[in-house]
Amino acid sequence: NSFVGGLSRAFLAGMTPDSLVGDIPEGVFVTFQMTFAIITPALIAGAFAERMKFSAALLFMALWFTLVYAPVAHMVWGGAGALMHNWGVLDFAGGTAVHINAG
Repeated sequence: NSFVGGLSRAFLAGMTPDSLVGDIPEGVFVTFQMTFAIITPALIAGAFAERMKFSAALLFMALWFTLVYAPVAHMVWGGAGALMHNWGVLDFAGGTAVHINAG
């Protein structure tokens, strides 16, 4: 699916120490992607810091990641067949997914 992808790799299913994404070990690639997934809600959290309960902020971040960040990141970085890839969008450093999501 070009919007949300699939669940074939959910919870790192099928990842082995020898699996690669291009020339990069998949574990390194997952860690690199995780840094974007962590920093993006941190940018948003600055807007509501000290204005909402910590538990509510954690719930918001979990829901926001699942419903907003993950689909947009897939659209940008999903490779051939992903929505923005089909439009010719190139994102070499990760800024597109972060800035689209964080506002």
